[in-house]
Amino acid sequence: AKFSLTVADPAIANCPLIGISAGFTEMTGYHLHETLGRSCGFLLTGVPDQDIDAIMRSRSRDFVAQVMTDIKSRAEGAKPAENKEMLILQQNARKDGDRFTNLFLMREVVIERSPFIVAVQAEVDAKDQGAFKSLAFGAVSDEVTEAHRQEVARLSQRLAIVEDALKKLIPRLQ
Repeated sequence: AKFSLTVADPAIANCPLIGISAGFTEMTGYHLHETLGRSCGFLLTGVPDQDIDAIMRSRSRDFVAQVMTDIKSRAEGAKPAENKEMLILQQNARKDGDRFTNLFLMREVVIERSPFIVAVQAEVDAKDQGAFKSLAFGAVSDEVTEAHRQEVARLSQRLAIVEDALKKLIPRLQ
């Protein structure tokens, strides 16, 4: 499966994207200049309301809200837990209007006391949606195979590699 990467800044209102990979452009049709400063919600444009998974959307928004709350807690001296993760499965639309199912794993990454939300995404086949949804909710399901678990593990491994690279790169840029 092909993977893509996004980086968002939860310290800015609406948690806008501040970076995307070439894979994201390939998967969605959106280029860097069209995504920077925008919330990922634009990927729902063109998806009928009845096809948007409201629970997954709520989970995604709650994850971002928690990271934003943790920013305030850190400013007040508290030390919230780091490296929170959330697995989400959602119908999205490409720039050309074609729809696809996006499996993405988000993680809060704190670098030099600044939090970011880093996510890796993969397009999944319709036949695998039920299995990945079960994995996202931590549910036991006959649909979930070892291949599904390995796909999520690969997302997590790629996310860990990106996190490590960002932690090395960002301090050098400042």
